[in-house]
Amino acid sequence: MRKKVIIGAMFGGVVLLLWQFAVHELLGIYDDAFVKLKDPAAVEAVLKENLTGSGMFVIPHPEPGATDAEAKVMDKCGACCGSDGADATPDA
Repeated sequence: MRKKVIIGAMFGGVVLLLWQFAVHELLGIYDDAFVKLKDPAAVEAVLKENLTGSGMFVIPHPEPGATDAEAKVMDKCGACCGSDGADATPDA
């Protein structure tokens, strides 16, 4: 009985891996899951005003070098998001 459970679990894992590969890579179902904001600075300002608790809030980073402003943000983020974990959010 134990052998059948282990084989079934292994087979299920392989099927899940193949399904996830097909959905994410071949079919492209999640390609439009993330959209670019018209004004990310305005969204960030509203979030800063309304989020009072502590925690980690992730704002998608722009593609590096798409514009001068985005390149500056990426450079600034690299300075504060080090491996020491002291500061995980860039100063705006």
